[in-house]
Order: sequence, then structure tokens, then C-alpha cells
Amino acid sequence: MASIWWKVSCLWRIFMVIIFLGTMLTFIPPLYYFLSPSFFTVSKAIKGHAKVSFSLDNYVMLQFLVGATSKTNQRCRMHTCFDLNRCGLNGRDKLSVYIYQPLVLPYIYGIDSQINNVTIEYRRMLQAIFHSPYYVSKPQQACLFIPSLDVLNQRDVSLNTVALTYANLPFWNNGKNHLIFNMLPGQSPHFNTSLDIHRGQAILAGGGFSSWSYRYGFDISIPIYSLHHHVNDNNQRWQEKSYQHRRWLLLSSQLHYHPKFHHGLMTLAKDNRVLILHRCSSHSNNQGYYQRCSHNQSTSYPIILQEATFCLMLRGNRMIQSNFLDTLKAGCIPIILSREYILPFSEVLDWKRAALVLNEDQLLSIPAILSSISAKKRQSLRQQAIFYWQSYFKSLELIALTTLQIINDRIFFNSARSYSDWNEPDHDNNQFPAVYRNPPIFYPGMSHKEVGFTVIISTGNRLNNLKQLLTILDTISYLKEIIIIWEDQKLTAPSSKALMNQANITTPIVVTTIKNSKRSNRFISFQQLKTDAIFTMDNDISVITADEIQFAYQTWLEYPDRIIRFPACDQFWNISVHQLRYNNGLTNDLLMILTGATMYHRYYNYLYINKMPQVVKDWLNRNSNCQDIAMNFLIANYTGKPPMKVTPRQCFHCARNVKNTKLLSTPLHKYLHHTKCLKFLNHIYKDYPFLQLSFRINPVLMSDNIPSSFRKFPDVGTI
Repeated sequence: MASIWWKVSCLWRIFMVIIFLGTMLTFIPPLYYFLSPSFFTVSKAIKGHAKVSFSLDNYVMLQFLVGATSKTNQRCRMHTCFDLNRCGLNGRDKLSVYIYQPLVLPYIYGIDSQINNVTIEYRRMLQAIFHSPYYVSKPQQACLFIPSLDVLNQRDVSLNTVALTYANLPFWNNGKNHLIFNMLPGQSPHFNTSLDIHRGQAILAGGGFSSWSYRYGFDISIPIYSLHHHVNDNNQRWQEKSYQHRRWLLLSSQLHYHPKFHHGLMTLAKDNRVLILHRCSSHSNNQGYYQRCSHNQSTSYPIILQEATFCLMLRGNRMIQSNFLDTLKAGCIPIILSREYILPFSEVLDWKRAALVLNEDQLLSIPAILSSISAKKRQSLRQQAIFYWQSYFKSLELIALTTLQIINDRIFFNSARSYSDWNEPDHDNNQFPAVYRNPPIFYPGMSHKEVGFTVIISTGNRLNNLKQLLTILDTISYLKEIIIIWEDQKLTAPSSKALMNQANITTPIVVTTIKNSKRSNRFISFQQLKTDAIFTMDNDISVITADEIQFAYQTWLEYPDRIIRFPACDQFWNISVHQLRYNNGLTNDLLMILTGATMYHRYYNYLYINKMPQVVKDWLNRNSNCQDIAMNFLIANYTGKPPMKVTPRQCFHCARNVKNTKLLSTPLHKYLHHTKCLKFLNHIYKDYPFLQLSFRINPVLMSDNIPSSFRKFPDVGTI
């Protein structure tokens, strides 16, 4: 027993010795620093406010004080490395940005670096952000933080010093919700395609991204903006030239490119439609930027770009050069010979409309490819390239604010710019809204209303039908409220209490009197709406079951961006290509619907009131009974999705024809009127937005031969 106790005691002593040695090793670096002559030098510098040079000892001390830097997280995405809870504070519906004040930490600890030096280019970008609506002066209100450290050019900064300074920022939090601008990444000899600084979870707005270093949906690709761009505006004269009068089909003016392209360029130079330029040996480096030579003949750069229809962009030490922006400005269509390069703002800009992207092995095939492009296509590419330059790349200020707009659209998806907003040159002049394809119903930051749905009934003098509907609706468990729009000006609207007593129901009722009788009354954005789901119906639909409405709500929960549709007495759908017809709809094929018995998201009421083009509103005021069609156009244009049909019912019996067992035929005057509506709206929206759907959703077990007690919705399809 004593022997066992002695062994345990020895093991315990060995363990304590190991712990002691580990602790001592931890304190050796700082102890060495405080005992070294460098400590006294730095101490005197702090007292006398003198500046001392950086040494290894200073770096060790700084690292000890601020902690180890965070390596770049290459797997970052917005949902993993960005805290959305910081955004939308104090009721702001846009991005809020805070810019750090210049830091003094490196100066205090004797690091002699240019970390606090800010270039003119970066100062312009920060000033643009400072004067933008995004800027906030209090960091507690910020959703995004931008360090004032200038790292636009990586070779001008100390990587370790910058990384440690980032780690010491008061709101750094491993880089989360931070944005770093860098245009020239990498340095000799490797020239990496992203900034070689440990930046944790910070977003990088970088120039020269490759598909290997770019974090899709998180980083933002920006162009390389040379200081020569604003000099050119003063010293060079740009002239607008049509592509038909351009002398050269293809031009290459790049000074730095990979040696493997040299032989191919010399081969292309034999084509009299191709001009290959290189550096002039008789000029200095500074003057040489504005001159290019070919066969000992000098020409002015970048003016020469206006003489070419297409301009070649080759990979050099970096994926792309600053002449990319010169090409856009000159209206020369860029040809990017790399599939790996991430084009600037490619997250929102459709570069297929403004540039050609080819493989590197297609260099010698370029003249043949360009010859196959029609004159109309060339003009379209050129106009789009100029539009991109003027809208997003003309200045450093535009580049900075476009970057913030992209981040803003990621976070506040309900107010995001559409594809057309970003890519259509004349879209701002159009009267119609853009196709969003993903409306903000699914935006994670949106508040959700109470579970259940609200029924909106448009009625007038049909009290008996109304009471019958109220009795049916009261049996639905998910119904939260009934809003009645009373449109009859001759009869006084009954009170809510009276209706509840006469129909013997307990569901709350709100009665709203409207002066004008029109179908758009149901699209009013009621402030008292308690639910996201809305079920609109006319009280002339006398036969409908509670199970049908309940099933429609269950379907809407799975497809909240769709209109869930029962067939009304009249339907619309596309019979043949480029032809719209108005019919009474006996099939499951549909494009648009009437809103006599439909369930949809309350957000679409907001769209109708606030996003409907004014020209459409004015036309609807002059032409009644077109509001349903306008609502269909609006929703289809925003979502790009068709409505969905539920239950096998082909048609509701309407109150005015409830005794007629045959389906209603469409009167000629109604057909002509609705056809007029379709033609007008199709003209306003330019592109027909509807997609045809041949689809119907039925409850499970509805068609099976089983007792109704086993079915969840036994009364669906029974009438």
C-alpha cells in the first residue's frame, strides 16, 4: 500500500514540474523584452514622444499585447461570418457604416511603418463613404466597420504590422462585419490573387481575384484603379467614336503579360486587322505609360483604344491590369483571356452583355471569333461597356459606394436593386418595376405577423350571402380576423357587433366603408392587419367549404410567395404563343387569376400601393375592373412565378347565377374590356412576365376510397 502511494506521489511531482516549466516558457518572451535594451529605448521614446525604428523585439511585444492575429477564414459566407443582428438598428432600413479613426498604437510602440499614411486614392474613397447616407458617427449604430488603414497596394505596407493592428481594433471581433479595400494584392515573387494579410472573417473588396481565392457571396471583386486615370482626364482628349469607324478589329496594348502569350501575339500581329502594341524603349517609365509602340512607330495611350473595336486583356503577374478600366472608358469591348478571373462587381453585373471571356488556348482563334459577331451585337456590347464605366467605375468614389450598395442589397433584400436596375442603361427612365425573382418575403430580418390568416370580403347589399359566408368562416381554426369592405353607398354599413350577433360567430369583424366601388379596394394596405396571409373573396361566391379555405392556407404556408388560387367564374390563361385570351377556365393550365377567392401575402398589397407604376394607376382610375389583371402583372413581374391552383374545383357558382348548373359564358363586352387591359399592361411592362403552370395541389388521400373520417380535409371537392 505504501509503495502505491509513493508512486502516485512521484507522478504528481512530475506533473507539477511540467506545469511549472510550461508557465515559465510562456513568460520568457515578454521577460526577455523587458530586460532587453530595446525596452528602455521604447520607454524613453514614449516619454519624449520620439519615434524609434521597428525591430523584432518591438514586434514580439506588440504581439504579446494585442494577441495573435486571426488567419483568414476561406470558408466564410454571409450567413456564417456576418452578424446580421447589428444591421437595421434604430429603424434604419439601409446599411450603416462606421470608419475607424487613425490608430496610434504602432507609433507608441516604436514601429516605424507607413501604416498611418493614407494615399490620395484611399482618402477619396473614405471621404465618399463619409458623405454618403451609409455613414454613422457612432460605432454602436454601425452594421459595417471600415478600418482607416490604407492597404490598397499590398507592397506599401507591413503585413505583420497591419494584421496586428487589425487585431487591436476595438470592434474587430475576429474581423466580423468589417470591410477591407485592396486593389493590388500579392507581391514578388508569388503575386497571390488576394491580400496576404490575416483578416479573419472580414469581407475583402479586392482587385484581381481568381476563382480559387474569391469567397463567393462574401468577398467583392473591384477593379484596379490606376492613378493615371484622373491624370488622363486632364492631359488627354477623349473623343466619342462609333464602332463602325474604328480602324482596328483587335488591339493589345498591355505592357505586362505572361511570357507564354508572346508568340501568340506575334502571330496575331500578322493580321492587318490586329494591332499589337508594346512599351516604347525611348521613354522613361513615367512617360512610357502614355505611349505605346509598334514597328518603331509611337502612338498616344490610351487614346489609341478608341481606334479599336475589341481590346485584349491578358494575365500577367496579376490576373488583370489597370488598363481594363481604360478599355471600358474608351468604349472598346474587353476580351478577357481567362476563365479564372472574377470580373469586377460580377455579383450584380452581367458581363456577358459587355465583354467576351475566353480560354487562354483560344488566343489564336480570336480573329475568327470576332468576325462571327454581328454589327448589332458589337454595338450592344460597346454600349453596355460604356454604361458600366459611367455608372460604376468612373471614379474611386463610385467604386467605393457601389461596393457598399452590394453589401446593402445582401442584407436588406427587401429594398435590393434588381437585375434591371444594375444592368439596364435606361431602366431608371422606365415606368415599370423590375423583376426581383426573389421578393423579400423570405428576408430573415423581416418581422413575422401572427400565425393564421385574415379574410377580406368586398360586399354591398347582399347581406344574406354575407351571413352565410361568415357562418362558414367562423368554423376555421386559423382564421384570426374578418375585414369587410362595405361598398354600397345607399345602404348604411352594419356594425361589427350586429354582424357577429346575426351570424352567431365569435371571430372578430372589422367593417370599413369605402366611397368608390372598385376591385382595388381589397388591396388597401390596412394597418390593422394582424397576419401575413390574406384571403380575399367576393360575397357573390355563395358555395365554398371551410376545408377548402383551410387547405389553401396550409398550401400557402409552403409557398408564401405565390398566389394560392381557387378557380373563380372567369379565368385567364395563354392558349397559344404571343396570344392572350379571356375565358372561363375549365383546365388546370393558368397564367393569371382573378382575386375573387385567393390567398396571398400581405406584402403584395404594399407593392400594389407603393410600387405600381404611376402610369398604370392613372389608367386604372379611368378604366374599372382591370385591377385584378394589374395585380397579376405586378406580382409576376416581381417574382417571376405563376400562381398555384388548389383543389379540383373547376368553377364556383356565383350568387347571381347560383341556380344555373352550367358554367358561365363570357360576355363579349367583358372579353373586349379585359383584352384591352392585357394589351395596355403588356405594353407598359415590355416583356410578358407570366409563366404558364399546369399543376394542381390536392389534399393527401382525397381521391382514395376511404371513409371521410380518415381525411384531414374531407369537404374538399365535394361541391
